Amino acid sequence: PLESRTLRQSVSRAFTVLAVLAGCFCTTKAADVLPPIVAMSHPEFVLVAGSIEGFEQEPPSVVFRIAEPLRGEASGTVKLLVERGFLDQVATGMPLLALYSDLKPAPFKPRKMLRDPGESRLLSFDGVPLSLFPDTREWRELLTRAKPAEWSKTPEYRSSVINGLNAPDAAWRDLWSAELALRVDHLLPFSASEQKAIRDFADSPMQPPEARARLYAVALERDNAFGENWLGPAVSDLLRNLAPLAAAPMSAPQQRLAHVGLRIARDRPGTVPTEILAVWLQASPVLAESAAVAIRAVSPERERAELDAVLARAFLPAITRNYLEQHRRRLPPQSGQNTTQ
Repeated sequence: PLESRTLRQSVSRAFTVLAVLAGCFCTTKAADVLPPIVAMSHPEFVLVAGSIEGFEQEPPSVVFRIAEPLRGEASGTVKLLVERGFLDQVATGMPLLALYSDLKPAPFKPRKMLRDPGESRLLSFDGVPLSLFPDTREWRELLTRAKPAEWSKTPEYRSSVINGLNAPDAAWRDLWSAELALRVDHLLPFSASEQKAIRDFADSPMQPPEARARLYAVALERDNAFGENWLGPAVSDLLRNLAPLAAAPMSAPQQRLAHVGLRIARDRPGTVPTEILAVWLQASPVLAESAAVAIRAVSPERERAELDAVLARAFLPAITRNYLEQHRRRLPPQSGQNTTQ
């Protein structure tokens, strides 16, 4: 059962900041990762209300003034370590809830956890890039809910998942998309109206790219879970709409969204027109390789032709050009080609 996961597994996952993974989107199955609401409910994690007083650069951290402990013992101020990239994404003064841990693996005893207040840190979970939340009634109720694993079996939870996909708060939407993805086997089958809500969320460019990628990956793994004959056209539109960004700098979430789309194109040959896939050959090496493999799934000869066409361009990022040249040389010889040359 989900609640029998060990504290060590929860902490290890929490310390992985998903928002800064670059280059690829890795699917996570419900059997491997706790849904975020259950993960965040672990009694050893401290939950407090307060506000950020300031920041420190070395090590990167926020100074949090505690107004009210909601779980665990805490008072005064606490310095919370954070991934450096988040320092410019949070502001001082506004009322916030902070979920953090001061646990770390004991030296030479990886199954034992020790408390170290000097190592207190904010956490990350699927759907929760950083465990700072607006101090609202909804977030308080969610983060202090008793026995969330049991709540997940109720009709109220199910409606919360679907309604959460359309909430005004982007962080709320991201969290519920992760709940859906990591509990999909428990939630199946979806009604026609639920399927439409999920499809609308995944298709909308206004939703968090990470959350959209998560649902596209689930749709690939569970055929027709969100409706028949939807995924192919949806991914084709996705890659077409993102194509203008292929040769431009992309954020890590955008790259993950494009990567899962290209993986779907590879696994379902013909769902995305080859001319759209060819545009992605000019992207970063990971995306360019994914595009090449997706074209190969349709036609190895077309892959060669498209590679030759993009390599003939005068302007191509050097790192992408070098990668594609190596990729081209690794291709097996064409049938009938003289391999002694």
